[in-house]
Amino acid sequence: MKSWPINYRMLFALRIGFILLYCPVYFFAQSDIPTWKDAFVIGTIILFITNHILYDYTKKMRWFLLVAAIDFLAASSYGFVFLGGNLPDQCIIGLVGLILFMRIRSPHLVSAWLILLVFYWVTLLTVEYRLLDSIDIVSIIVNTAFVVFLTFIGSLIRYYQQARQESAELYDQLRQYAKQVEGLAAAKERSRIAREIHDSIGHMLTSLLVQLQVTRKLHPIDQNKSYDSLLKCEDLARGALQEVRMSVRAMRDDDWKAAFLESIRTLINDFSAITGMNITFHSSGDMTAVSQQVQLSIYRIVQEFLTNAHKHGKASLTAIQLNCNSSEIELNMLDNGEGTALVKEGYGLRSMSDRVEEHGGTFQISSDVGRGFEVSITVPAQLTPFEERDDDTRLSS
Repeated sequence: MKSWPINYRMLFALRIGFILLYCPVYFFAQSDIPTWKDAFVIGTIILFITNHILYDYTKKMRWFLLVAAIDFLAASSYGFVFLGGNLPDQCIIGLVGLILFMRIRSPHLVSAWLILLVFYWVTLLTVEYRLLDSIDIVSIIVNTAFVVFLTFIGSLIRYYQQARQESAELYDQLRQYAKQVEGLAAAKERSRIAREIHDSIGHMLTSLLVQLQVTRKLHPIDQNKSYDSLLKCEDLARGALQEVRMSVRAMRDDDWKAAFLESIRTLINDFSAITGMNITFHSSGDMTAVSQQVQLSIYRIVQEFLTNAHKHGKASLTAIQLNCNSSEIELNMLDNGEGTALVKEGYGLRSMSDRVEEHGGTFQISSDVGRGFEVSITVPAQLTPFEERDDDTRLSS
């Protein structure tokens, strides 16, 4: 019982409280009650209190059933000791059924309990009829209804408690699975970034090496061409450094969520400094509650768009708008590049589209010759899954 929530323990305490209030009534049940009956009531009260304490410490089922059996014998004795007293003697039996079915779930227990009750009623009515030559039908109906009602309540409480425990276990499992999925997504992202570093930076460094070799050979022959070649080497080195900075920043998990917008702004500032592109960025809403996977995807989509705008669109001006609300995230990006009448989905656009589809979003492209390129993205606001919560609130509310 100690592992049960506080509201169930309160119900368990009310049970013994009802017994302690109910049993002393028998002191006044009859005007000339014998002393041994007084001793019987006092003895059963002590027994009920002792069993109440034992319920808390009986972990094994057989000991629990033994304590419940003693409780039942003590409760059922009231019907024989105070025979014909016109008192609801079976109320305490109902409380025994309450605690029994709160603890145990078994179809065999239901059958055994019904057989026990039938045997008790037959025995009690037989004794009552032979000694008093009468049977109180109303008392039988009332007592039976009360016992059945409390037994049914005990079953409902046990069912509800088990459902809560199963829900808590499923919640913990689902939270662990979510963490595993998040870790796999992060690992996948790192692998993809590593591949991008190999492809983009490796290509730049190879070109830089070739250009340096050309510069070395041109230097004694034509210093002007050698100087132009050095300028190209400098641009290649800047581009490679920019790729390294952006890739490393995207891989950093620590404080990523808190510094997400700062990372976007740093990406834009660095890109603008290297390419000379004028980039405006506006954001609204709280992005800190958005899952890390969505944030990483948005970061890489902005990076890919800027790269395409510079390399393919020759854009000098780009506008980026990021809005986040409780239901969705909207990202609109527009440049003043050359544009095209026929949009061909290359690696960059396909990469952006795949990222959006992974999160169940929509991806739209519009462009025309001389009118630049526009990308509109809408992603459901996938909040960080299964945040840590107060277990006490979840289990005992």
